[in-house]
Amino acid sequence: MERIPQQRPPGRPGPGADDVRDLLVLASEELRGPLTSVSGYLQVLLDGEVGELGPGQHRVASIAARNAERLERLVDDLIVVAQLQAGAPAGDPLDLGALVRERVRGAAGSAEARGVLLGAGSEPCPRVAGDVISLGQAVDYLLQYAIGFSMPGGAVEALACAAGPGEVAVEVRDQGIPLDPAEVGELFAGRTAPASAGPRGMLGSRLGLYLVRMVAEAHGGRAEAECGDDGGTRLRMVLPALTA
Repeated sequence: MERIPQQRPPGRPGPGADDVRDLLVLASEELRGPLTSVSGYLQVLLDGEVGELGPGQHRVASIAARNAERLERLVDDLIVVAQLQAGAPAGDPLDLGALVRERVRGAAGSAEARGVLLGAGSEPCPRVAGDVISLGQAVDYLLQYAIGFSMPGGAVEALACAAGPGEVAVEVRDQGIPLDPAEVGELFAGRTAPASAGPRGMLGSRLGLYLVRMVAEAHGGRAEAECGDDGGTRLRMVLPALTA
């Protein structure tokens, strides 16, 4: 039987930006309940509250718990995307240096598990006007990217610094797998990178760095990447400085 494509009735507009935003919020709310339940019951299993697990069972439950946690973070990201689509986030005076130090402390466990030395540098820089939740998630993704592509024994440094006249940047430096200079522009593109991009460039198809760019642009800034002289990568989220 031939399938006849459905046509939109004349005069009825297609989904607009508000519809997409509302859909993201609704989907996030619907996902959060079941995910919270799944994560909770997996933790019950791992804690041995319903009986001790064997080594193999514990390993499988741990993998499932980590993936449930990833899905919960994805739900949070969808909410941030929906908020950014609604317009520029409300800005309060924010010390980026303090935010970076806080997020580095939060990422310390992940870095330690991979044998990566993680540190936070410090340079005097003006404040920015920004939303601490979305900017914090963006910093988290910059750190995750750098840690994920660092080899055991490598180092990752994050800092807030002056980037130019009237600009402040969060910069994350690593000494990990080299990035092909030709593929730098694909990192924040939010689309699948070509196979030639290698392991670094392939992350351009993921939500994390795309969200970094969205957050930066929503704050009137931009996201940048460059190959370091040591073969590693430098990622920056550049934001307008708060004028007195």
